[in-house]
Amino acid sequence: MTPKHYAQALMDQLNAGMRPANALAGLNAALARRGHGKLKRRILAILYRQLLARLRDTNVTLTLGTDGDEKRHKTAIKAVCAALDVPVPTETVIDDTLIGGFMVTTKDKRSDNSYKRTLYNLYRNIINSSRI
Repeated sequence: MTPKHYAQALMDQLNAGMRPANALAGLNAALARRGHGKLKRRILAILYRQLLARLRDTNVTLTLGTDGDEKRHKTAIKAVCAALDVPVPTETVIDDTLIGGFMVTTKDKRSDNSYKRTLYNLYRNIINSSRI
């Protein structure tokens, strides 16, 4: 087996809910049985890179219109995070152009609950209805 295979097997065990200490003990036993002890450093380096990539993928940014919006919209922010199936935001940014409200952004998802978006949608609806 290559270090990549060992790292994938270790990641699968961790994803299945195995305690890290037990997974590492199993890895050490398997490496010792097969005489692959020298691969341990490379296996752990591959696993480290995979975990860092996963951490980057789960980075959640909360963009607020004003400082007070986080307290004002606390329950709505939790509801949006639950709907997007993401953890609570890890980074908070203030963007004055949002006017108010908030946006929750991940690597591939965004929920825009800002006043700017609401006003833009209202404007677009008025323009579209006047063309008829």
